[in-house]
Amino acid sequence: MDENGYSVVPTLSALNAELSPQADLRHTWQQCPVCLSSKIGGFAHIRRISYERCRDCGFTFANPSPADDVISRFYNSAFYNNYRKLEEDRIKQQPYYSISAYADLEKLAGWILCDKKAAILDFGCGPGSFLALLRDKFGFSNVEGLELNEESAGIAWRNYGLKIANDQSELNCRQYDVVILFEVIEHAPDPGEIVRLCNNLLKPGGVLFVTTPSVRNIPSRRFPSHAPHFTGPSHVSLFTETALRELLGRFGLEVTRLETDACNSVLGSYAAAPFYDLDFVSPQSMEDNNDALFVPTRLGRALGLAANRGNGGIVAASRRVDRLLMRVAAAFGASHSDHLYVMARKATN
Repeated sequence: MDENGYSVVPTLSALNAELSPQADLRHTWQQCPVCLSSKIGGFAHIRRISYERCRDCGFTFANPSPADDVISRFYNSAFYNNYRKLEEDRIKQQPYYSISAYADLEKLAGWILCDKKAAILDFGCGPGSFLALLRDKFGFSNVEGLELNEESAGIAWRNYGLKIANDQSELNCRQYDVVILFEVIEHAPDPGEIVRLCNNLLKPGGVLFVTTPSVRNIPSRRFPSHAPHFTGPSHVSLFTETALRELLGRFGLEVTRLETDACNSVLGSYAAAPFYDLDFVSPQSMEDNNDALFVPTRLGRALGLAANRGNGGIVAASRRVDRLLMRVAAAFGASHSDHLYVMARKATN
């Protein structure tokens, strides 16, 4: 551990090498976990995780799924807990901060249009930042969180006075008006199981609010090894708009609002691929919220290149090329999504 309290950890690639399970301990999917199509096939092998893609709905997923013990070890590792350390450090200076937020939390809170006494559950609430915001700034008085990571639950208590449940049996309500699923479903090897649990926790007419990365973009489709969302065993279930609609529809949830963040990239960091592989390393300071790490390839090492965070040199040049290509693509009306924000309502009967 360094002087700032952050653990010195291996890269994600090195961690995955340590965690590599035996094949017979993993679940292998024979059909798409989302739309149940049999049209699935090999897509990419990235940092020891094999991804397949559904040709019908575009859902892209780890197959075989990481074993339960691998997932448990990852989410209790020093690599993962460094992110929690960063969140607590930032919360002390920037209330309601969340490293998982890809959009302004106050804007997302404005999506929740219900009585201030409505029962709200944040399923996988992390450090509780969004719940505290709903309570403190938007006046919702009946908010609860469920979070399996004990470190995150501790941060919620220390900083917001929120007592977070670590198990569904600890929740105060049997059903809720709103269930929030922010940046959670991509972590689930079986996303249908997560939606089933959330649907059971919703009252008739209640709403499920989901945010998750999108892979309906060129980098994720064509250059996944240099796209930012492929971080298994963390991100193992990656959606398109079609795939998320399909999954929610299977459980009788009607999408009432869907918005996206536009993808502002064509190549990702692929232009630098002859010289660098994309890897990830968890934070080493409060300001270190960019976890991308560019590791020299054999050619890069021969040229004397060193690992870096992409702030200069070849990687920065590749990004300038990418921005130029993006302007050209935009001129032709290309539209691709990088993140999904979806509200879906449960039927009343």
